[in-house]
Amino acid sequence: MSSVLVFCEHQNGHLKKGCLELLTAATTSGMDVHSLAVGPGAKDIASQTFHYGAIKALVCDSDNLANYNSEIYTLLMEKAVQTSNPSVLLASTSLLARDLFPRVSARLGSGVVSDCTELSFDGSEVNVRKPYMPPSAQLVLSLKIAL
Repeated sequence: MSSVLVFCEHQNGHLKKGCLELLTAATTSGMDVHSLAVGPGAKDIASQTFHYGAIKALVCDSDNLANYNSEIYTLLMEKAVQTSNPSVLLASTSLLARDLFPRVSARLGSGVVSDCTELSFDGSEVNVRKPYMPPSAQLVLSLKIAL
């Protein structure tokens, strides 16, 4: 079955708000929801994702991952995507994700849409809304999912 993989950032033992929003949105997709937690305490974080709809969690729990390193995180994300084989990969619009996901996209030869303010699923499409120029304009994109 197709799946959505949510990259779950956390701080002080708690999932960040953006991750909770993405997990909730992913449950509306009709696909299996998988989560990925990285860094110290990731195992405990991964268990929290099950309360928000994840049915499978990928974990990279190590004190060595406490500080973001773009090369290591890109490699971890690549391996996670190969393991989970998701149709959709979601991450919040944090500074870490803004740096990491263009790298992951280039490595995997896939697209990336950033700074989305709205997300919904409709069958084989992901619909996103994002700011556009001028600042008051909004861009709505419908992206086909390879199921």
